[in-house]
Amino acid sequence: MKLPDSSRFVLCRCSDGSPQRLTVDCDKSLLSGFLGYDPDARRFVEVVFSHPGRIQKTLVKFSLPQRIETAARVKHPNIATILETGMLTAKDYENAETDGQEPGPYYVAEFVEGERLPEYLERCRSLNKQISTSLVLQLADVISALVDHPRLLSSVTLDDFAVSLEQGQYLRLRLTDFGFERDEEPGGDLELAAQWIRAIGSIHHRILNGRSMPTKLEDSDSTFPCGSPFGRLLKRIENLSGSAAVRTLKGIKAQVMAASGLSDAAGNHLTPEFRSISKDSECPIGPLQRLLRGGEEFKEMVEEKFELEGQDDSPGLSPFQIPARLPAKDGEEKADLDSAKRRESRVTLHILPPERLLEHNGMQTLNEKMRDPYLKKHPCAVRTRSLYCETDFSIVVSERLSGFPLPVLLANKGRLEPIDAIDVLWQIDRALTHFECSDFEFSDFHPWQIELHFRKETPDQIRKFLTRAPVSNWPAWEAKLRVERPTEAFTESSHSPWRHLFDRVDRKAFPALAVWLMESDRFEWALTTGNEDREPLSWNPQFNQLIEAAIGFYDPANPRHRKRMIDLIAEIFGTEKLSRSGSDQPRTRTAHSPARLRDSGENSPAIHDTAASLPDQRRSACD
Repeated sequence: MKLPDSSRFVLCRCSDGSPQRLTVDCDKSLLSGFLGYDPDARRFVEVVFSHPGRIQKTLVKFSLPQRIETAARVKHPNIATILETGMLTAKDYENAETDGQEPGPYYVAEFVEGERLPEYLERCRSLNKQISTSLVLQLADVISALVDHPRLLSSVTLDDFAVSLEQGQYLRLRLTDFGFERDEEPGGDLELAAQWIRAIGSIHHRILNGRSMPTKLEDSDSTFPCGSPFGRLLKRIENLSGSAAVRTLKGIKAQVMAASGLSDAAGNHLTPEFRSISKDSECPIGPLQRLLRGGEEFKEMVEEKFELEGQDDSPGLSPFQIPARLPAKDGEEKADLDSAKRRESRVTLHILPPERLLEHNGMQTLNEKMRDPYLKKHPCAVRTRSLYCETDFSIVVSERLSGFPLPVLLANKGRLEPIDAIDVLWQIDRALTHFECSDFEFSDFHPWQIELHFRKETPDQIRKFLTRAPVSNWPAWEAKLRVERPTEAFTESSHSPWRHLFDRVDRKAFPALAVWLMESDRFEWALTTGNEDREPLSWNPQFNQLIEAAIGFYDPANPRHRKRMIDLIAEIFGTEKLSRSGSDQPRTRTAHSPARLRDSGENSPAIHDTAASLPDQRRSACD
């Protein structure tokens, strides 16, 4: 099978040339999922083909194109977006057997590196109440969004959800399937409302009573107290019309929060402690992880060449990073190694997709970077020790850092105060400046390529700084750049704040980074409500003006533009003197915190012509 020539997506291939499967095909499957790649966004996608010989023998053949088209209209961060739909032709099936039937529809959707919800709940039975409640709140969000699409709502079950890991610590519930393979069983509005009130209420009641979440929707249909918010709601809809009853599902999340003792005003359900996992065993096992790490070749090579360690105590989790040690050389004993050599032997294995999945444009560049004498040992780059490229995986062996990737900082902080954001921007700018005019500039970077490294602190100390102290009060730290694009960047949701801001500022990484650091939590909320495109880049008018100007005038290849942007941001928020003071003493917070950006413009220095404030973009990066 192959995609039509008009598609902008690419079907990933196995070493024998066949499409890379994501689902196990069986004789009764009507749809098959394959791994695809979006070269423009540099992100994986899922390509779903229908089997014409099988689908024509079922009632699904009449409804499938319509249901796919309906699902393509749904936009929500907890629902995998359908990016492309169409009808296949006979030549698109290549040598596949069509049984003389007319070809069927296909669609391309976001790839979700997640574990099916029933499988995850069966494997992780000891999730705490906060994490379980967070998953129920996200389930309520999805059901609320599907109220406007009853044809989809009537087909969805818990089997259609997956659990993924975001920003190295959050569990995200994603609807990845819409029950397309099932025959439709249309239901009225009153029936749909009662079904999902019972389901969500019963699931929540089980959590409150210390029981695990059900793995099947039908298993959730148990009794819950009539006096509970769900019991009262179920009783109330009996006297409502169907349209009024189903509208109550729009507020089902509020019912879950009320029953959990939570409120939007307090915001407890948005704190890192409420949503985060801390154990490797609780990380979802997605299809890409199974592909890269599940083979015998991977296990044998890793066990032969490295001494694997247990879970690293550093903040953040990733199934694509493994802490390890290089084995002692012949004649050396571990006990005889001094502290410097022991530190040198500690490495991190970064697991990357193989070349065949990335259009063969990743590892060659990385290999050239590793051989570059300037980049190879530069302290501003994460030192790469070795590279292994195999058929089903690639491994970059790098030095072990004392710190965490930049997305983990935002996962714990939500957003940064301007004074802290400027500190981070200065550090990243300095790291980027070291590679000015080199063959390997990092103008198009991803946040997962930026590591925050502490010089002396232990993992426990680093975790305390991350969760309790503002960046401006941290001990000495520095930004380091990873030369390779991490696997997390290839699997990032298109509904993440970073992806939205990166696309919105014309894919200019540094301006997007400035907004992301100070406004990430606001856009996370806006993406949930569907208002992201109506939100200004910032409620501070001068900062918003600066970023809008950068869309047209900022040149990623000109380092003077980057420095000038930081200067202007410091002027806008009144932090220029503080950010350059070099003092280790605690610094006073600026009055222009993002929480009060709506009212901060009147005291900010005016920027009458932001575009003119940026250096001439036509000049060379080396002038």
